[in-house]
Amino acid sequence: PTRRSSDLTAACGNEHTLILDENKNVYAFGSNEDGVLGVENPELKSYSFIKVDFGKYNGRIKDISAGTVHNLALTDDGKIFSWGSSQGGQLGLSESHLISQKFKNYSTSTPTLIPIKQDTNSEEQMNIIKIACGEAHTIVLNSKKEVYSWGFGSNGQLGLGFCEDSFELGTGLSKSRIFTPKKIQALQNQKISDLQCGKTF
Repeated sequence: PTRRSSDLTAACGNEHTLILDENKNVYAFGSNEDGVLGVENPELKSYSFIKVDFGKYNGRIKDISAGTVHNLALTDDGKIFSWGSSQGGQLGLSESHLISQKFKNYSTSTPTLIPIKQDTNSEEQMNIIKIACGEAHTIVLNSKKEVYSWGFGSNGQLGLGFCEDSFELGTGLSKSRIFTPKKIQALQNQKISDLQCGKTF
């Protein structure tokens, strides 16, 4: 869940917390499982604030969200960073990218810009205005009021028209991992203004 006061936003994962301060910087504390605190040591448990490094985007984060072991940060120009675990695909990074970067267990402690193009024929990045993390899935809203989802969808939480019962015999849960953003067609032409995620919904 995310809580907001006048100039402060907090987001809580399973065993970690993110804080967005009035200067648009992000701090993390708690357990560093799968690198969710933004540092490499997976055994770390921090009881004090660790500043998360976004490179040239330091001081430009306007919203944050935390899943069980993954995080999102939204920049002031509508881009999103993810870090933590992507075992369910929840970071929005392609499987080939995760393999090529040799991320251990598909996890990264480095906030990584998610490449979401406006459309398949464009190099223009999509302008994201709202973000939300579930247990192992992610939902975002863009400036055109379109909703995109990715991550683990065995309970139908991605809104893409399938759940565990939809899978063909013998495929197990392999189809439930969606690594890159997909538009939720069922919400097309709806005037969506906000979104939130539960654990598996």
